[in-house]
Amino acid sequence: MKMEQDGRLKRLKLPGIYYSMQAILVLEGLDPKEWVKSPFEWRRLKNELEATKKELATCRETLNQFSAILAKYNYEAVQK
Repeated sequence: MKMEQDGRLKRLKLPGIYYSMQAILVLEGLDPKEWVKSPFEWRRLKNELEATKKELATCRETLNQFSAILAKYNYEAVQK
């Protein structure tokens, strides 16, 4: 309410209390253009996220295998 009284935020003329997302983003110091994505961009980001998740899973698997080999090597070195 104080932001409305200060004139920094303007209420939309709808039932209830609503503000434009652009006004909120500007108030928060964010660029509203960065928050507008086309369906194509969302699909591209989703595909990129899925590819990154697969790559992460592969990296984790490789790291686990490497860790097991290293543990076995250390065990055999201690036994000698």
